Amino acid sequence: MNRSIPFVLSLALIAPAALAEDQAQQSQQDQAQSEAAAAAAAQDQAGASQDAAAAGDAEAQAAAGKQSGQKQDPTQMFIKDMYSHNLYEVQLSQLAQKHAQDDQIKQLAQMLIKDHQQANQQLKQLAQSAQVQVQEQLDPVHQAKLQKFQQLPQTEFSRKYANDQVAGHMVAVLELTYQSKQAQNEQVKQFATKMLPKMQQHLKMATQIATTQAGGAGGSGEAQPASERQQGEQQQQEQQQQEQQQQQQEQDAAGQSSEQQ
Repeated sequence: MNRSIPFVLSLALIAPAALAEDQAQQSQQDQAQSEAAAAAAAQDQAGASQDAAAAGDAEAQAAAGKQSGQKQDPTQMFIKDMYSHNLYEVQLSQLAQKHAQDDQIKQLAQMLIKDHQQANQQLKQLAQSAQVQVQEQLDPVHQAKLQKFQQLPQTEFSRKYANDQVAGHMVAVLELTYQSKQAQNEQVKQFATKMLPKMQQHLKMATQIATTQAGGAGGSGEAQPASERQQGEQQQQEQQQQEQQQQQQEQDAAGQSSEQQ
């Protein structure tokens, strides 16, 4: 298993602590709202990941037979995974422009379409240089996720789209941060360094919108009683501990799966 963070296995690993670090300069109330948005994203993403895993397992078994034990190198895996991720963001955002009822969602979708299309144009050049063949279609995991959004009622679309963007871009930021520092291919390193600020911008905007969709930004502005605030903080800590335990279990399972492959 390469040292990169595979998107397929990372989609469910949404750590509120990473979000809290990104917004450390904001007020305590904004931080709590952001963590709540990330938690909602994790819940929605977990369901999508379970559905995607079934499709991914079948595809992985077929690919294993074709490759006859051959493994892709880290550069190939990064380019292919990132290319499919960008295709997914473009197609899902195009769907959002049609089905979303919120103007903020449509503005976010428009920005994502533009930025992720540009990213794939750069990736095509990188793929040619690295002699990597990319597919102009979604991989089974992203295809399963897109199909799930296509079946959503219009009333649920905006909220789940915003949560999906928080989840997906948190993973993208982690991946690009790693590649910008540790990539073996110098062109991959340069690409990741260039893309990282845009993905961080996407994450920040998606988090703000997800908070609004969850109702956090529409409150009365009244101070929360200390007892309620403490109870809420305790619940968040417990939830964070549970998610960290789940993350560790999934990381262990991913390691075992990689060793078996």
